[in-house]
Amino acid sequence: MLEMEGKGDGSRPEVFNTPVFLGHGDEDEKVPVQLGKASSETLTFLGFDVEWHGYEGLGHWFSSDMIADMAHFLDEKANWNNE
Repeated sequence: MLEMEGKGDGSRPEVFNTPVFLGHGDEDEKVPVQLGKASSETLTFLGFDVEWHGYEGLGHWFSSDMIADMAHFLDEKANWNNE
């Protein structure tokens, strides 16, 4: 189970320092895109740094656009260089 308690000093748990990438195809036949969007909104409300991307015409899979967005996210959030 994910430990959600802070250190008792008013600080946030470390898990909140992890940025989150969520990508979802709008034609996903297995998981409705509304659930992905709701997850993004809930995590944002809880204080997570969330980057949401919806992909038009994409089903329950990934695309080259999604991979490019993930690489950009990693580069931006973790100083990861994909060159």
